[in-house]
This record gives sequence, C-alpha cells and structure tokens, in this order.
Amino acid sequence: MSTVERAIEQTADEYGLSVATVRRLLRLCEGLRAEHGDAWTHRELGALVERAVLDLEPWALEWLAASHRR
Repeated sequence: MSTVERAIEQTADEYGLSVATVRRLLRLCEGLRAEHGDAWTHRELGALVERAVLDLEPWALEWLAASHRR
C-alpha cells in the first residue's frame, strides 16, 4: 500500500468518513489547486462542499454527519 493510500485510510478512520469521501474531498482540493494554484482558500473549498450538501450528494452528506459527531 502506498503512503498516499495509507494517509487516505488514516484520515477516513480519524474523521469517521469513508475512503471514497476522503478521495472526493482531495479531488476538490486538487481542482481548486489546478484553477487557483496555491492561492485557493478554505472558504472556496467550503463553498464547494456547501453546494454539494445542498445538492444532496451522498459524500457531502456523509461529511456533514461526521462533522456533527466530532
């Protein structure tokens, strides 16, 4: 198992998320980085996650539920 895969699994375990949700969040970050370089902000990421929650995307609802448990 690669270091990246281990980090994804550890993050999923730590936050009570599925591996698929952690990967989706990483893809959002990579998309922001591709669009804005390293100048993207957590506010921009939050807006993308909020839109996904409002669209009832399963991964976003999982993230929302986990964040309320923490």
